[in-house]
Amino acid sequence: METNYKYTFNIVNCKKINSQFNFGMKPVIFSVIDALKGRIGWTRSGQDICYYQNNYCMQGQKKNYFTTSFTINFPHSEDICYIAYHYPYTYSQLMVDINRWARSINPCEIYLRVDKLCDTLNGNENPLLTITAPESTKNPINKRKLVFLTARIHPGESNASWIMLGTVEALLSHSTYASSLRNDYIFKVVPMLNIEGVINGCNRYDLTNEDLNRCWKNPSQIQHPTIFHTKSLLEYCSFILNRRPFIFIDYHGHSRRKNVFLLGCPNLEILNVNYCSESSQLQQNLVIRTCYIPILRYLKNKGL
Repeated sequence: METNYKYTFNIVNCKKINSQFNFGMKPVIFSVIDALKGRIGWTRSGQDICYYQNNYCMQGQKKNYFTTSFTINFPHSEDICYIAYHYPYTYSQLMVDINRWARSINPCEIYLRVDKLCDTLNGNENPLLTITAPESTKNPINKRKLVFLTARIHPGESNASWIMLGTVEALLSHSTYASSLRNDYIFKVVPMLNIEGVINGCNRYDLTNEDLNRCWKNPSQIQHPTIFHTKSLLEYCSFILNRRPFIFIDYHGHSRRKNVFLLGCPNLEILNVNYCSESSQLQQNLVIRTCYIPILRYLKNKGL
């Protein structure tokens, strides 16, 4: 590559009908020369960025693909540069972070256990974290509610991993709020559901060319081990231990919506409404009631 030249990239097999690339988002770039000089790593870059439907037809469908197009002026000649959709968070980084957490916490103050939930298709370890307060006679562990947190079922949504990183570090912190949460709850965390997709550079699928988020209903122990064992753990807690999770949260990124938002499943006992209704007002109420009210109630009870 040379400086002072414009390089245009066209990614022609996108499927989403729109993208944040049409609303100001830029890809990120990593320069090896800059990194060797001790400068910042991944940075936003690019110009003439757009996202549009092209003339390439999807196989077996009456739909066309979409193109992501952007132009980059590279900062150095004969450099090695990497381009990504969003700031990467790798499986290796996850394992480094888990090791750092395990070595840094005081077991007298914070209970952190790291288990292997299962092996992935390529034999990589899928970690499971358990975070709570240490056992005590005044506050026994078996009286605390369970909270399940998962992330990164879609490999391209690396922002979900960054939010999960912040969540875990907040839960392991020494703040009054974190201590209160650990005293009241047991957090079961599966920080990366699609490890093979992350390692092999997939955007949405895994090595079986499937969207794991569509496999929850009937996952295969062989083809979808992370989903199978995560669901098995949930069912074990619910039906064997008779400890149904207080809440299950799956962290995602979104290609079109901005900022942070919550989507919740309807709870008919709370809502007392017709489940089949499709009005936008009802859908909004489902989200507010099932996601925000328990959080607000908890904060109110804690005086926060």
